[in-house]
Amino acid sequence: MAVDGGTVTSDLASIMTEFENYGKEITGLAGSWKGASYDGLKEKAENFSSTFSSTIKGEMEALANAANKYNDEYIPAKRAKENAESAYAAAERAYNTAAAKDPQDTSGMSSASDDMSKAKTEIDENQKKMDKLKPEIEALLKTAASGKL
Repeated sequence: MAVDGGTVTSDLASIMTEFENYGKEITGLAGSWKGASYDGLKEKAENFSSTFSSTIKGEMEALANAANKYNDEYIPAKRAKENAESAYAAAERAYNTAAAKDPQDTSGMSSASDDMSKAKTEIDENQKKMDKLKPEIEALLKTAASGKL
């Protein structure tokens, strides 16, 4: 099962709700605990909550974006490339068969050669997409695993 950006985003919403509740609990202590020690604790807790929630939000959003980019762009390009490679192999077999049957029959070889050329173009285009997406996904994953927490 692959990581899904929607699931990560949903999990992030749950975590952010918990941080909101945490903040309300800290504020709820105001009536029972007063003075400088409460103010200091409240400030530290709020700073922790703010820093932690901001960091986790950024990291989880990066993970969701990486998952979406991988699932929605990289995988389809990879599959399209694999399909084009299969089409190229089939066209190459057709070319070799036509050439073996009658080397003078250029129409069969020409058609197969055209199919090979189209497949090669698709292979190259999808490889370029994959090559472009890979560092983008890796950068997002690096952000998601920043180690700030």
